[in-house]
Amino acid sequence: MGTKLTSSCLKKAADDEPIFVLRAQDFLSAEVVRNWAQKFMIISTDDNGNWLSEKAEKKYNAALSTAYDMERWPTKKLPD
Repeated sequence: MGTKLTSSCLKKAADDEPIFVLRAQDFLSAEVVRNWAQKFMIISTDDNGNWLSEKAEKKYNAALSTAYDMERWPTKKLPD
């Protein structure tokens, strides 16, 4: 989660590694990120709903924050 200027995850990808990018202007982006966060939460919590790590909880919260920001992006269109 980040922006074009701040995201280091794109720099971590190998030159020939497949990647998938969602932009805030893509009208389904927020929904896709929330769906990902829900699935991530399921695999990152125990049977009582406790996070398996603080890092996982932070990643989940960052995803929800990103989805919130995407939802409020002023321009919406079909993905490129």
